[in-house]
Amino acid sequence: EGLLIEDVMVQDSDRFKQWQQDPNLHTPPNGEPLAEVQHRALDLVRSLEQNHQNKHVLLICHGGLIRVLLASLLEIPLAKCKVFDVPYACISRIAIYQWDDGRRDIKLLAHNLSS
Repeated sequence: EGLLIEDVMVQDSDRFKQWQQDPNLHTPPNGEPLAEVQHRALDLVRSLEQNHQNKHVLLICHGGLIRVLLASLLEIPLAKCKVFDVPYACISRIAIYQWDDGRRDIKLLAHNLSS
């Protein structure tokens, strides 16, 4: 908390490297484990789907949460969530299609568009 990433890389380089390699297994000190973030994020998505079906929803959040949501919804292993480049003030557009037979399609329509 309160440190620049460059400072963390110097002051705690081993832990930082571990986190970079697999954020799912290496939680920063006093941080929330990624699996818990994923659980909360997917609960949110389910709630949004139920309460705002067939509507557009704007969700403004931290880049880390966007990465977790993208990985989870696109069924990419959580350990690989850092493959998504999520710069400040970007837009990630996701469409969730619910079919009458219970099928669900997830599409990443746009990502990494700066405003």
